[in-house]
Amino acid sequence: MSGIEHSLDEAWKIQLEAAEVGFDWPDVEDVFSKVLEELKEVRDAWTKQDSEDEVELELGDLLFSVVNLCRVMEHHPENALKRTNLKFTNRFNRMCEGLVKSGKDISNASLEEMDGMWEWAKGLE
Repeated sequence: MSGIEHSLDEAWKIQLEAAEVGFDWPDVEDVFSKVLEELKEVRDAWTKQDSEDEVELELGDLLFSVVNLCRVMEHHPENALKRTNLKFTNRFNRMCEGLVKSGKDISNASLEEMDGMWEWAKGLE
């Protein structure tokens, strides 16, 4: 198990234990609000150019909140992330193939060209 898998699972287990004793959000909407609050705190730390340590702590809070959202919605974060990794990898590979077929080398393609090809690859799903 990699570090991220371990950390996602650890956060999941910590939150399950807390929920078992009643330390839990009463409604999924509260968890959505918490995720948005944590996202704002990450942005604020980044914008204020806080220390890298503080930014990392805020990112950790955001991830922890997203794991909690997964738990409340009854989806394990590891499964969700694995599926997204696969989806991204497939789209990225199709995007690269599409650029090559159109005569472009990805290292010379503009962000706009890559984004256009990304949308094309996304449309193939």
